[in-house]
Amino acid sequence: MTLIIQTTTPLLAHQIEEGLAEHCPATKVIGICYTIVAGMEATAALRPDAVLLDLDMPKVIKNGVRTKLLSAGYRVISLTANEKRYKKLLVQGVEVVLSKPLDAVKLARIIGEV
Repeated sequence: MTLIIQTTTPLLAHQIEEGLAEHCPATKVIGICYTIVAGMEATAALRPDAVLLDLDMPKVIKNGVRTKLLSAGYRVISLTANEKRYKKLLVQGVEVVLSKPLDAVKLARIIGEV
């Protein structure tokens, strides 16, 4: 499984990489992007199996980034530090992980469900 991480937070990206290395070693992070534009460009160029999208990035929701990625055929796993958003997305059946604190075991379990 290949994965691109889109977040504005280098510490979160590092925590994700460490968590995946420990709990889901078959997953290869092929890109980490800190802006929406860089993330969309890398996703188009590298064609990962999944995109880990931080919904707390500026303008991600407003610009419909998740919807665009899903429409392009990508599997999107969402991250958020917002508990209210997290609960709402869970009810909607969205693959989502709470990022503060990051639950690396849950993230690895979701990624492993292909």
